[in-house]
Amino acid sequence: MATPQSVQTSTIRVIDRTCYLSIGRQREEERLRGLRPSAALFSRLPLNLPRPSSPTFNPSTVSVGHIENGVLGDNYGHIAQQSSYESERDSFKDAINNLVKNMESSSVHDASERSDAPKCMPNTRVKVQEEIMSWIHNGGRKQRGIMWVTGPAGTGKSAVLGSIADTCKMKGLLAGSFCFSPTPHSDERTTKKRLVATLAYQLQEHEGLPDVRRRILSSIDRRPAIFTKNLKEQFSELILNPLREIKQRGPGGSGGAVVPKVIVIDGLDECVAEQYCDSTGDLRAAARPKEGDQREILSVLLRAAKDDTFPFCILLGSRPENAIRHFFTSPDAQDVTQELFLGEQYDPDADITLFYETKLSVVREKFELPETWPAPHEKTTLVKNASGQFVYADTAMRIIEGAPKSGANNSFSLGTPCHRLKRILASGLSVEGSEPLETLDALYTSVLSTCPEPSLTMKWLRAIRGLKVLSSDSPSGEKDAPPWLVRLILESYPGEERHALGALASLLYVPPSTRRSRELGRAYSFYHKAFLDFIQSRDRCGGLYVSTTEAEDFINLRYFQTLKNHFERIVTRKDFVYMRMEYQSGKMFCFSSKKAFKEAQDALLACDVRQWTWFVANSHYAYGGHYIIRMFYAVHQWCPWYQPCRPACNHWRQNMLSVLTASGWKVPTAQQLLQNRFSDDVLYDFHPAGISSRRRS
Repeated sequence: MATPQSVQTSTIRVIDRTCYLSIGRQREEERLRGLRPSAALFSRLPLNLPRPSSPTFNPSTVSVGHIENGVLGDNYGHIAQQSSYESERDSFKDAINNLVKNMESSSVHDASERSDAPKCMPNTRVKVQEEIMSWIHNGGRKQRGIMWVTGPAGTGKSAVLGSIADTCKMKGLLAGSFCFSPTPHSDERTTKKRLVATLAYQLQEHEGLPDVRRRILSSIDRRPAIFTKNLKEQFSELILNPLREIKQRGPGGSGGAVVPKVIVIDGLDECVAEQYCDSTGDLRAAARPKEGDQREILSVLLRAAKDDTFPFCILLGSRPENAIRHFFTSPDAQDVTQELFLGEQYDPDADITLFYETKLSVVREKFELPETWPAPHEKTTLVKNASGQFVYADTAMRIIEGAPKSGANNSFSLGTPCHRLKRILASGLSVEGSEPLETLDALYTSVLSTCPEPSLTMKWLRAIRGLKVLSSDSPSGEKDAPPWLVRLILESYPGEERHALGALASLLYVPPSTRRSRELGRAYSFYHKAFLDFIQSRDRCGGLYVSTTEAEDFINLRYFQTLKNHFERIVTRKDFVYMRMEYQSGKMFCFSSKKAFKEAQDALLACDVRQWTWFVANSHYAYGGHYIIRMFYAVHQWCPWYQPCRPACNHWRQNMLSVLTASGWKVPTAQQLLQNRFSDDVLYDFHPAGISSRRRS
């Protein structure tokens, strides 16, 4: 029999591998199969097996963790060496899949979806980063286990935490990260739902925590429905209990890897409340405001920070919103929390000056400008106008640099950097005595004023934020409408989007509309949340402000104005998305006032109602019936009970009833229609023949 290289006579020497012995009444042979070992599962167990002649002998499979210089003597079976990694992987395959299914990979700090997330420029924010890293290295866990990084909007909190996460990841100190941030494609990054699973996934894959993997996966294997529990139960089962078990039994070592020290969680103020379904499957408003979910997260983290078995410190970033500040200043949290406020003590002006110098040098080289540009007093004004807000500096530089080649035709992009700089400086208020938001708002107002029709631009911006599509996969029950749908509804003529948004290249990413573009799948993206705050505040926008109600009336008007183009542009694979359009208020098609309805009446009368009704009736019924009921109600909403219905109402209702009746649908009776003239509370029904009604209006 050929003897393997690692076998000398009857002595087998196996190092750093797991050996499985199978003893059976077979012909004598030895087989050694080498597979990749798992450092996480090494153990040293004595080999003391009964011989076949022993009364206790029973043919079986015996697993031995480690053999070193083991003399086996006579062999009556076969010896197989098998990787514990392979065995573990097969054993926990379902658990791993379950964990991956319930995590949110795009919320991890280095996810591909976050490739454009803000980071500190080299040599900026040095002092604050050094303070945080010192806290992580020098016993932050033993003193105050939570550091809360906070400060006003635009001061660079996310950039600081992103840079810290990168540094810690490079050094092996990062146990896990989660960034709450809104995204058009997924609401999972703005809710608590996947927080624990995402952290648990990162812990079990960390090389410095070899014993954690098996215990986390065992917990999931034992309780596969753990992700349906509340955060406290999830955190206990998937993180605290495995760590507690390791501490009680003693760790197996990290195999030379660095043991992580910190968990980074950013943007807690962006966390919104989940929306749940009722017993009928209909999405209902969240039972509590977002502050409730934020407090739940903080309570779970505080409990972990106070647990001796939890070895990590927690770095958490957010705006100083009342609910979050109230939690951290409570007696229960004060003793374990260290607050780091990004204020003047960290000399933001020096960092902003360096930021400007670096960016301006690139502009000078690109446009062949003299080294003396810009003048010293212009640089000073730029720094002072920023008032410690990196968001101002970043926005100003985007304007000075100019729009990218794909940008639209606008006054900023057509001018030279010199002209754009002068425009920025002219837009600012008197620096002395002005508030930080005033200079930022003046900059935003200046950019908006370069648009051909600023009021139209504001309507488009609010409509982009307000137009949603229903989504049962989203915790909030909805997500932002895709760009093709926004254009389909809002563009009353070709190129209107470019006309309305072209001057905003420094504030808003507008996806290209060409089918060949690789970026066609990307959604509209605001570079800074501060700009969203601006357009949603009446006090800050002044005369440019467009309310939510005005934005919804604008969307409704454009829906009817562009309806004739919808059906030829909607391909089969997109009609399902089209049929799920909605607003956050749930008032699709419904105008807010009699005045708004009258202004839209010409557009309503010009619509091909028969085509619309046929299209909707033959689409997905789950939404088609809902849309027909909604439209039937909306066109009649502003008809007076004491007079004949308005022409637009007659046009729509008569044609809808004609098409639906011919198609075999159940429609309201004459009595129901008569009652509906006097009351909006009359229940009426639309559904295909043979299908019972699921919704009434």
